[in-house]
Amino acid sequence: MVSRKEWYARVNAAWPAELPPLTADEAVKAARKLWRWGLGEKYRSKIEVTSGNRYTWERYGVLSVNPTSTRHGGGWDAFIHDMSHLLWRRANGRDVKPHEKGHAKFELSMRKEVLKSAAGSVARSRKNRNRKSRPQ
Repeated sequence: MVSRKEWYARVNAAWPAELPPLTADEAVKAARKLWRWGLGEKYRSKIEVTSGNRYTWERYGVLSVNPTSTRHGGGWDAFIHDMSHLLWRRANGRDVKPHEKGHAKFELSMRKEVLKSAAGSVARSRKNRNRKSRPQ
């Protein structure tokens, strides 16, 4: 049986060492996509960008995303970690423990989804760049 500590080691190993910085626009788009991915429904409320010592979390019906957080390695790492906790709690109720083995599996799946989505968007941007630079 795999321990919780081993699951979180897998979560951290799934993340590349070098990632581009997370911008505010990317954080908002990623939050919407991850909400749909994790809960199977569109996020219909307001999303605002925040900064400083704040978690990415939903408060009073407003999802606050923090692309500049320095916790958990900062940037994408902190953003995905916070979103995974938010969506895990939304999907499983308030009584769920925050770092149980099921959450680690969920966060690992979420990271893989972000990497898969990022690979697709990089490929699309390359295709568009090549299309624009072709002589007519």
